[in-house]
Amino acid sequence: MNNNQQQQDQIFQNLLQAIHIIHNSSSPQQQRLEAQQFVENFKTNQPNKIDFCWTFINNNQPEEVRHFGLQIIHHIVSREWPTIPSTYQSTQAKIKVAQTLLDYAASGTKHMLEEKSFIKEKLASILSIITELTWPSVIPDMLENIVKLTGMGETQREIAIITLRSLAQDLTSDFATDMPPNKRRDLIEKLQPKIPDIFTMAFQLFDTSFGIYKSKNDQKSYTINQKLLRSLIDMSMAFVSDWLDPAHFFNHNIIDIWISLMHVEEFKMDSSHCLTEFVDVSWGSKKELNMANHMSILLAKLCENARIILGKANPDNLEDEYEFHKVLSKLFVAFSQKQLKYLSEKHTEIVDNFLTVVLEFDKHPSLVIFNDTLVIWNGIFSNPKLPFCNAPFLAKYFEPLLQVTRLKITKEIGNPDVERFESNLTHQLCLIDFEDKKEYYQLHGSMRSQARSLVQHITHRVPFDSVKFATLQVTEALKTNAPNPKDDKGPNGYCSVFSDAYLLWESSTTFYEWVIESVSNDKASGDERIIEAEMYLLDICLKFSTDDPLIQTVFVRLFKSFSHLNRRNKNSLMAIAENLFKQMQFRPSKEVGKAVEDLTEDTSSARQKAHTTFISLCQSNAKDLPQFLKEFVNLAEQLWSKKEILSNELILMYEAFVVISNEWKDFNQQKQFLDYLLSPLINELNSNLYKEVMNSVPLLYQACGILNEENQEKKAKLEDIKSRIFHILTTITSLADRMPENPQDMGMVDPLSKQVKYPISTFILEVLPNILGLVRTIHMCYTVEGQNLVPQQVRKYILHIGIDEQYMARGDAFVQSKVSSEQYTIHRIHYYLTNLRRLCYLLIGQACKYCDKELFWANPSLFQMLTDSVFSFIEFIGIRDLSLMMLNFFQNFFENIPEELHNTLLLNILKPLLSLLASRIETAQAEICDKAGQTIGDEGVLDEIVKEKHLKELSSVVVNIILRATNSIRISKDNLKPKADVICTFIIGNSDLVGLIVMLFCKIIAVMLDPTSVVKCVMICDRIIRFMSNNQLGAYTNLFAGELFYSLLRSLMTTVDEQLQDSIISLTTFIYGCFRKKTNTMRDILTQVPTLTPQKVKHFDDAFGKANDEKDKKKKVKTLLSTICGMQKGAPSKSKSLLSLTGTNPIQQQSNDKKKGSKKPTSFLDNATVAELQGLF
Repeated sequence: MNNNQQQQDQIFQNLLQAIHIIHNSSSPQQQRLEAQQFVENFKTNQPNKIDFCWTFINNNQPEEVRHFGLQIIHHIVSREWPTIPSTYQSTQAKIKVAQTLLDYAASGTKHMLEEKSFIKEKLASILSIITELTWPSVIPDMLENIVKLTGMGETQREIAIITLRSLAQDLTSDFATDMPPNKRRDLIEKLQPKIPDIFTMAFQLFDTSFGIYKSKNDQKSYTINQKLLRSLIDMSMAFVSDWLDPAHFFNHNIIDIWISLMHVEEFKMDSSHCLTEFVDVSWGSKKELNMANHMSILLAKLCENARIILGKANPDNLEDEYEFHKVLSKLFVAFSQKQLKYLSEKHTEIVDNFLTVVLEFDKHPSLVIFNDTLVIWNGIFSNPKLPFCNAPFLAKYFEPLLQVTRLKITKEIGNPDVERFESNLTHQLCLIDFEDKKEYYQLHGSMRSQARSLVQHITHRVPFDSVKFATLQVTEALKTNAPNPKDDKGPNGYCSVFSDAYLLWESSTTFYEWVIESVSNDKASGDERIIEAEMYLLDICLKFSTDDPLIQTVFVRLFKSFSHLNRRNKNSLMAIAENLFKQMQFRPSKEVGKAVEDLTEDTSSARQKAHTTFISLCQSNAKDLPQFLKEFVNLAEQLWSKKEILSNELILMYEAFVVISNEWKDFNQQKQFLDYLLSPLINELNSNLYKEVMNSVPLLYQACGILNEENQEKKAKLEDIKSRIFHILTTITSLADRMPENPQDMGMVDPLSKQVKYPISTFILEVLPNILGLVRTIHMCYTVEGQNLVPQQVRKYILHIGIDEQYMARGDAFVQSKVSSEQYTIHRIHYYLTNLRRLCYLLIGQACKYCDKELFWANPSLFQMLTDSVFSFIEFIGIRDLSLMMLNFFQNFFENIPEELHNTLLLNILKPLLSLLASRIETAQAEICDKAGQTIGDEGVLDEIVKEKHLKELSSVVVNIILRATNSIRISKDNLKPKADVICTFIIGNSDLVGLIVMLFCKIIAVMLDPTSVVKCVMICDRIIRFMSNNQLGAYTNLFAGELFYSLLRSLMTTVDEQLQDSIISLTTFIYGCFRKKTNTMRDILTQVPTLTPQKVKHFDDAFGKANDEKDKKKKVKTLLSTICGMQKGAPSKSKSLLSLTGTNPIQQQSNDKKKGSKKPTSFLDNATVAELQGLF
């Protein structure tokens, strides 16, 4: 034996030993790493490694050794062959390898029942790659030789089928392999003539295997053909692609095979998935010639077989068939969305049969399946391009659809936040439909939306029949004015949301609302029967009474639905108004005699619903009500004087009165009316005693009960002042919110200056100085000095956010029952301060919107006023309170500031504010992530959950403000070249602002707490980038092609939300198109993604550059990035900014410099900015 042979034997033995160590779970970690390095070195550096492989793959070797040998061959074929120059010698070497592997597949493997799946899969993958690289130019008969394997035996048949499946999968996806796009297109073109032979072979194998499988002559034959059928199904589905003519599936009976397998228990799911994939393909115009014929035949067969399947199902035990029925419903949805368009009027009978089957699915108890059927119905009724969208035969489905929809929304109503939710979803397959309450809540919302659309479509077609049906449903509910003794009760003994009485009322009322809102005024005016039906129902409602608050709450909603009647009959309008005044005083019999403030929460909610319904009535009929305003005011004052209503209920009445008074269209008259309502309150608020409390932290603490006051008289007075301040501010802000959105049409224009003037302006300005002082006082409560005034034993609860929101959704009584008396007291204090802060922010924001420009914006002290109030002590303001400030104050400030102040006041406030928000969002998320892995008590866990919720809220508020500001540059079908408005021009024209906004969005996108906010961030960035000229974009290359592109990929890797994924891919496509020639940054970022090799990125870049249009480019990007979507689902993002990795972020540096400039800041603005702005006016 020569030295060379000895060396090879030694390498062989070392490899065997390394493979054994790697696959031995008891091997030490260090040994395993060394073995892995040895194997990797062999794979990449051994020059004659192919010679070792033929020994490795011998079937007398252990499976792990054989698999290793195939891995080496796979590496050689997929990685090394494409880089070897094409010479005679290299070509002959490839032919030899291919032939050796074909011989191995023909006779070198074990029997298919003994051979491991990973061996067969790896061998098939190699044969597929060789075919892609060598057929037909190098090895012309490679494909035919693979097909010939199917006639050599059972094992060879399976390997050939898996090889063809792998080949089809690689051709279907642009980037499934490293195959260049041109090569892929060339292969597809050359493969087309071979498809009939492949499909003929596939059908013959299907037919033979299926026959043997069904005969069950012996267990071995049964198992063999079971495996073959499984492989054939996978292979046939792999060929479902838009590059293949769908006629092949019909002409070679593949469709018939799939349909037959739907009746076989073991294959019904897979065959149904094949059919769904097939009908979900958009085949394209070139293949549409015979599609009508093909799809009509397919639909007829699907309907026939679905009817048989549904007929065999046991209605008392649908859970066993649920998953299969769900797949079938998805199949029908896909057909309706993609293939129904090919059918015409001559296929009416087939479409009719299709809808009959869909109606059968409607009756299925699963909410998921019912939602699928609603998608089908709405898709048909809403698509005028379908020839049968308004066909007469559809009329027979209207009543059954109304009935089943009414029945379903009765059964499916439920509150997922209630503890008993899990045990009460008895009318659906809850155990298998949903993993958690959130999933149920989302689908339930989708179902309600789809059901509403369906009711609207039907009502548009048959308005009177729909109104008649809905009226009968409500009439049945009106017969139930109390729950039966066995019905589900809440803690106060009244109906619960799970009671049959509530479900009946809620669903029938909701259904009636959907119908009435869908009846146009023209339809109502043209059909007296609709008016008569409304009059009939109103007459019953006016006589109805109940002793149950929950029924009362739902019942009162009905009074909003007589809109058509009220336009025709003013007597009905007044009758409803008078009845609502009675409903505002609702009391169950067992609460008669109680003080109004002691009524149960259920009763208070019912009364409040009457108030809000009255406001809605006034809004929709305001023109007809001014003559009754004096009477309404007198009624309200009588109720207030008799203590029959609470202060918040009086405020709701005032709101309704202001809505009516707007119709006077007389500025002076309306101002006089507001003076009547507000002057006593404003005089009270501006009194010296109130001023003293509002400008003193200790007095405010005493009023709230945080600090004890020994003098009982003073204590009572302070408590009264506290409640009165809240009442007064609520009244002013509520009435301001009722100012008309169209002031010019409502007479609110100064005749001389022609400027809009709101009558509320005077009253806001009167209280504004005191409110600015109150905001500062509230901010000071949260400073170190303010906190030090609080006794140590309660100080920790003052900022403890969990207590505030842990049980708020379940009512105040529930909160009180779940926490200690001390915690409950602090909860009420904190709840009061939070809402008082909100009202102050809101009133200052309303001043920005409603106050006269010359009296507010031109005030020389405005900047100092804001600095000393809203922006004071901002370093102590928490995430939630920042949200309150942004939503209630800053939004109005930003949207109403005059243009002449944009480049001074607004710019210098926006820049530090955006930096602050980005810093706060990043810091808050880091804190949440840091504590995510720590073991902390329940209270701490709760805090982190609530902090996350507040972070979502802040992100949402900030994003929505900027979204509205960029609405003018939104591209639409009707506005392909939008023109920026004043505020948008200001933003885009300032590079610092664009940089700060995009950097802020990168933080929000990276945090990935709220998919909706991320979608909006993507939308805004998309608007800005598309609007900018190519010259402008060049200045932002690092920002858009670096920071934003990186953040988008990070987000794509963590989200499973399909809408968000699509939005990100669209923006990523546009960014890549804009900057691919300007920078290599994006390609460098892509190569950092674990699944994307440099070669794959290069192939993508080449294909992207040759793409014809935006749609084609997006398809390339989507294919490339599809493998990374959701690959790190749920992973928190704590990655550093790309900009920070390359040096100091100039934006952050600016923020840091400003922080150093002030030792004891009272505003987030630095001293230099303050000095600059003080001379602004």
